[in-house]
Amino acid sequence: MRSLMLGAGVALRACVGGGALAQDKPEPPRIDVVAGGTIELPAEIAAIRYVVRGEGQTADEATRALVARKEQVERALGQFSDTKLDIRTGTMRVQEVRSAECRRGEMGMQQPRLSTGPCAVQGHIADMNVTVTVSPIDRAGTLTGAVAQAGGSDVSMAQFALRDPAAARRKAMAVALANGKAQAEAIAAASGAKLGPLLRVTDFDARDGLIAQDIGSLPRVVTVSGANSLASVPVAINPDKVTILARLTLSYEIVR
Repeated sequence: MRSLMLGAGVALRACVGGGALAQDKPEPPRIDVVAGGTIELPAEIAAIRYVVRGEGQTADEATRALVARKEQVERALGQFSDTKLDIRTGTMRVQEVRSAECRRGEMGMQQPRLSTGPCAVQGHIADMNVTVTVSPIDRAGTLTGAVAQAGGSDVSMAQFALRDPAAARRKAMAVALANGKAQAEAIAAASGAKLGPLLRVTDFDARDGLIAQDIGSLPRVVTVSGANSLASVPVAINPDKVTILARLTLSYEIVR
């Protein structure tokens, strides 16, 4: 884990309230600092993306071929009983296939064509996008090869991530808070003042609130290792760690 101080924007303010209402209280003098915290954690899940494809004379034949190929790939994945898999299907298309003589119109624009002569439908292609998340990640390379071997097309190991990115970001926010307090203390000492209580915290990304009692009780992130699989070609991988960044603006009261 490492932390960085980012954004050196610092403002020392002595704010005096001048509101129109008599009951308005003047704001206390304060120090505003912008700080960041960065943590790096080992990736816990990997995403493999691929396409299953079926061909046939009719749309139904192409769709049935796609389903058969999809089941074939999933049976191959099912051999990895020691690996947690989550298979999700995406978009599906069924397209008509015509000869190369059925060309586009002028300027390369697609023009309506009658399905006769050179533009007669010769067959159909059905395809579906699939994403499978893998944990533990040390199996991802081997599984990528297994998907291709079983008939998947355009197979790629596309992404690495954490199981709970929100919890990881809270850790980064805690680091940012500690960095910001250290900056504010240094500024207060240099100006001959003491740092008072924290008045306000603003999240640059405006996604999560930071609760004081949560700091110091954040969950640990644990990785697990897998056993040997039935794949014929094991592939070792060593992905980069996942970097989580938090940026906060902190406002502290100045005590003279």
